[in-house]
Amino acid sequence: MRTKPVAAASPASSTASIYMALLLLIVTPGTSTADFLLFPTATYEHRANINEAPGMSGHTGGHQDNMLDTLRPGMNLFYTRDGDRLRILAEFMLTAQEGHPERLQIGYRLRPETTIWAGQFHNPMSYWNTQFHHGEYLTTSISHPGMDTYEHDGGALSTHLSGVLLESKHRTGNAAISIALALGTAAWLDMDSDHILQPTNLAKPNHFGHFFASGRLTWHPDPDGPSEIGLFAGHTEIPVDHDPMLSTVKQQTSGLYGNWDNGHARILGSLYVVGNQLI
Repeated sequence: MRTKPVAAASPASSTASIYMALLLLIVTPGTSTADFLLFPTATYEHRANINEAPGMSGHTGGHQDNMLDTLRPGMNLFYTRDGDRLRILAEFMLTAQEGHPERLQIGYRLRPETTIWAGQFHNPMSYWNTQFHHGEYLTTSISHPGMDTYEHDGGALSTHLSGVLLESKHRTGNAAISIALALGTAAWLDMDSDHILQPTNLAKPNHFGHFFASGRLTWHPDPDGPSEIGLFAGHTEIPVDHDPMLSTVKQQTSGLYGNWDNGHARILGSLYVVGNQLI
């Protein structure tokens, strides 16, 4: 069973503290550029001849004869600030049911193309989530790949991490090599919550999983172009709640991905190899 801190701050006070810290950083004087974007969304989805999927409870509309009608209004708030050294990235998702931080990370630029981040961020293994998760209007028209589905939507991998992230890019002649390394905590599995992963959440200090480590190595044929190919790997220990027969899932993930773009056509894809050990 996953143990929780004996004396943990309440979710409300923890959330307020995080938001206040971010506000202080935002208003801190200094030479920097900042962007604040709002993406209001209203998604209507109609499905026929299916059973209701985990995590789809609380929908609006009808559900009968294996049909599902869902209306999901929401708002995505995206803020970035980029100074000489200090960097901030924050993303909040607001829906009719809840509001939670998707990302809340503070970075320090060690050199022009090397930054170390701390906070809550996306798993660097997933090319899709690191490229296309900035609101509905900045993503592609293709449906979200199943392997990159977020935890709260029924995904099988940890897509949100809390800890430390190092990102670095090194130019070698007419090409470049980049690395991303992450250490921290990831998701946990609650068997009383539709058997789905629960994402790590900085606003709730007792909602953390166990150890997580992941990395991605990428080759860029053009240092400033979109095309790239790379390898990734990760290890996570997922604690399990409310299951007398299972306490932890050790998950090993590896694979490769690629994105080819010549300005007129684009091909991208990923290959995952996932192994789970039940303890």
